[in-house]
Amino acid sequence: MYTEKAGGRKAEGRSQETEEAPDEARREATFPLIFAVNMLVNTEEGDTFTFGEYRKWLEESGFRDVRTLETPSPSPLILATKA
Repeated sequence: MYTEKAGGRKAEGRSQETEEAPDEARREATFPLIFAVNMLVNTEEGDTFTFGEYRKWLEESGFRDVRTLETPSPSPLILATKA
């Protein structure tokens, strides 16, 4: 998994970020939902993931202080600090 690979390479105190996360109900944030359809149609295992899913994976991979940062992009950045 990406977070496990990144978690092993990040120095303590560094941050990891990602974006394109739909809302938890997968009903809002139009661009991430369109991106999800594109991933499902064009890849064998493609999908998009919610902030809750990213938080869980990041924390399991040794990150802490998982949070979002609003940006001009279609969805916020997800930031986390390596513990």
